[in-house]
Amino acid sequence: MNTPPLNDNQKQALLREAAAKLGKSPAELTAALQKNDVASLTSALSPQNAAKLEALLSDEAAKNALLARPELQELLRAWDKKGGADG
Repeated sequence: MNTPPLNDNQKQALLREAAAKLGKSPAELTAALQKNDVASLTSALSPQNAAKLEALLSDEAAKNALLARPELQELLRAWDKKGGADG
């Protein structure tokens, strides 16, 4: 299945939502992702969820499969229409 790439609004909405779930600011999350610093992202997660996140982030095929899921695409479209996770 060919899934269109995320637009900027969808990326920002996803970033804000993920940051909120991890107890980080979007800037902190962005910096950690750019440094590939998974440890700083997993501190607020249970050990099981931290392991799942680390496995997902280390598997390019798994990341692409997650982003291609119709449910995630629909969620991103809904966020985009509402003006992001904060709207």
